Amino acid sequence: MPTLREYATEFRRLSDELDASLSELAALSAEWAEKEVGHKKAWAVGYIKSTQPNQKGRESDATMATGDSLLGYLMAEPMARVAREAVESRRTQISALQSLLAAERNANEAELYGPET
Repeated sequence: MPTLREYATEFRRLSDELDASLSELAALSAEWAEKEVGHKKAWAVGYIKSTQPNQKGRESDATMATGDSLLGYLMAEPMARVAREAVESRRTQISALQSLLAAERNANEAELYGPET
């Protein structure tokens, strides 16, 4: 059975990883939002600057002109989702460790005081 010090060390490690994951999630979410706004602005400019006579032609020109910004925007979304999953994973690990500690505490109390009646 791990010692209390080992549990504390593991809690600290998981807490540090959670902090890092949260920071990464914040940065990637901000990047995703910036790329989304940038792409939408670029698309709107491309649409306005188009010389095509109809809506479909203007939309086509705007899409062709903003392919790179669309790719950046589409790539940023899954990166933010992966970071969110990392945060959830760390939280789950911490919760599991808390459950282990509670079970150990209950077992120790049962040894000291006997079974509850």
